[in-house]
Amino acid sequence: MPFDMNMEPRDARQALEASIHEVMRRLAEKHTNFELSEKGVYNRDLERRFQEAFCDELNALSKEKKNGWCWRREAVFASSRLTNSHSKSVDILGAHEERGLTVIELKYVTEKWKNGRYGAPSDPPAFAYDVIKDCLKGELLLTGLVPVGARAPLQGGGKLDLSSEAARKMFCAFSIGLTNHDKYWLAGQRADFGGWARRYMAALRQESQPFTLPKRIETVGQTPKKLDNRIFRNSRCHLTLALSWSGQWHDWGGPQANGVSPFRYVLLQPSGPGSDGNPGYGHDGTDPRYLPFLNLEARDAYLSER
Repeated sequence: MPFDMNMEPRDARQALEASIHEVMRRLAEKHTNFELSEKGVYNRDLERRFQEAFCDELNALSKEKKNGWCWRREAVFASSRLTNSHSKSVDILGAHEERGLTVIELKYVTEKWKNGRYGAPSDPPAFAYDVIKDCLKGELLLTGLVPVGARAPLQGGGKLDLSSEAARKMFCAFSIGLTNHDKYWLAGQRADFGGWARRYMAALRQESQPFTLPKRIETVGQTPKKLDNRIFRNSRCHLTLALSWSGQWHDWGGPQANGVSPFRYVLLQPSGPGSDGNPGYGHDGTDPRYLPFLNLEARDAYLSER
């Protein structure tokens, strides 16, 4: 669907979603799993290759459609809302002179070669947690809890002046997870892993499609001490969302290397635009076990427990 500045915001977001699906279709035709070896040589650069190819293809499509969007990788914003340092980076940042900014977070997790066959990824529970945490990263920009503070490129090599009203406006956010491990999407099937992330796994493995994420998802620990270790030492805090996020699994398609399971991707996006002021997160703002940190006291308490 071509982009039209006269479109209502909902239609414009749907046009962006359609562009993402088109990009994924093109990537599936051009790449065999981003050089994942059929002999099982695990490559730590696979996700980076996916992000680079995605950004390049999205820019090419935007140029074809003349829709005014321009995309770049790894934009940085100042933030103390998460467990990282006082800044946060996003995988893909899109800029439009009228619409503002769109954030796309990308995860790519493959099965790992072990004992002569492909099996579970290196850190199986992390995929679900990270994909949902990426929703939170985008949401913090949408709701204004993280102010816009990066410079974004425009078509023709120009820059978006972030002092302008449009540049300070976040338009949309997407979280995408690409994987070939079917335990992440097969609802009703007993997963052979999950552990601390079983509730995040359940949030992505819903039988109905599309599905809606719970507003609060908590990390699991067998004992209070193990839970605290998971939260404070491994940075796996409970997650809360203020916006309603919908998701759906889609077939990846394309050629597969011998012995590699078919890929699918989950696409998550908020059902509406961000709001000004307090977004209304449903957790105790003084509790350092929950993200996002709603004040510096909660963040300081978290850091003191690490």
